[in-house]
Amino acid sequence: MITRKGPKFAKCSSVQLSLKL
Repeated sequence: MITRKGPKFAKCSSVQLSLKL
């Protein structure tokens, strides 16, 4: 879900990646 590029989005993406791993 790439809607807005910001610090919150970056943190969410990192969390999702860690969960997937």
